[in-house]
Amino acid sequence: MYKFLLLAAVSLCQFHVSAKSHEHKSDQLPHVNYVNLPVQLSAENTLNVGAQLRIPRDVNAPIPAVIILHNSAGIDSTGSFYAKNLTMWVTPHWK
Repeated sequence: MYKFLLLAAVSLCQFHVSAKSHEHKSDQLPHVNYVNLPVQLSAENTLNVGAQLRIPRDVNAPIPAVIILHNSAGIDSTGSFYAKNLTMWVTPHWK
């Protein structure tokens, strides 16, 4: 089951990113898409896996993908914290 969830999360990251850009603005918010994947556990049980696909604005070339998973206590603010702090690795070379 966990392999399926990981495969689903990785497949979300394989979208092609293309946008027209002139300059990178570090304070500009990314495009955020909310995704819900229903996973059939049994005939009576369905688990809904929610995710966010964040794509930086002003990017016109392929960029690395990062998957951030929450801990077993549930979703909290650490995912947003890591996403925000990982943007420091975005360089003009990825444009």
